[in-house]
Amino acid sequence: MHKTLVANRFDHESLLRLKATGLTDLHSAPHLSELKEHFSAATALLIRSGTEINAHLLSQLPKLKVVISATSGFNHIDFRVCRDAGIAVMHTPHANAISAAEHTLGLIIATLRKYGLARDNIKMGVWDREPLLGSELYNKTLGVIGYGRIGSRVAHLAKAFGMKILVHDPYLEQDEFPEVTFMGLEEVFRHSDIITFHVPLTKETFHMIKPGTLEWLSPHAVLINASRGAVVCSHSLQNYLVEHKSFLAGLDVFETEPLSSDSALIRNSNIFPTPHIGATTRESIARASNEAVDKLIHYFRSAHISDPVPPNTPWAEQLL
Repeated sequence: MHKTLVANRFDHESLLRLKATGLTDLHSAPHLSELKEHFSAATALLIRSGTEINAHLLSQLPKLKVVISATSGFNHIDFRVCRDAGIAVMHTPHANAISAAEHTLGLIIATLRKYGLARDNIKMGVWDREPLLGSELYNKTLGVIGYGRIGSRVAHLAKAFGMKILVHDPYLEQDEFPEVTFMGLEEVFRHSDIITFHVPLTKETFHMIKPGTLEWLSPHAVLINASRGAVVCSHSLQNYLVEHKSFLAGLDVFETEPLSSDSALIRNSNIFPTPHIGATTRESIARASNEAVDKLIHYFRSAHISDPVPPNTPWAEQLL
């Protein structure tokens, strides 16, 4: 009998379905640390991004065979240590795409229309619309960096608002996607009103936003990041915002999480921050939970591995 430990938020019905198979003894808790009494016998982990998989943790799980993260990202997993220990690692890259794409559009609108400042002002009894002058999406150019499952969906949604789409993705060919225009990174930056990132964290994408690339942007541009925090150099962005008062940013992810309450990124009214909630919807959690459970059931029955970490893609060679 396998023993599976479940940490973080999982859909209850999916866990009942796993338990009904009779394949595993199941133990769950909000935090993996609460399940330490079961570490010595655990053969499988079902987790989300709130659980970090590293060498120290694995040293306490001598029988572990498989880790499945109900997330699209996997920066919380040291997959190299898992590989060396012979532990299979999988994730659910498609489950969160709808929620992440919708949240991106929400960030764009909230940032352009200054919803954060509007909310703060009205709670303080300030009824002044002058500083809340916003912009429409219609006829604006959206630069999409990374045209995978989320980036392509964002582009599709943006077109419904009448936006023009430019794309940068060095791993895809223009011929495959005639509905959008592919350009080099600098070209997309210079020609876009809004830039949104949908990339994994790799050697190529680390600090894509830094002093040199910020200068490619219009001072009136809008920066959106709902991918990985380290895509944006926080220090550089803070400095740029001081110098360019009309520059706006909507950020769901940060280099250091949780974000400190005294961070300049919170104090600046030109930034609309959210606490890494791109995939935090009931539907997304249920979808990811069920996909993770399906993967675990298949693994128990046939040792089948799907959506491995790292992925079988060319950019995986650039992972940090």
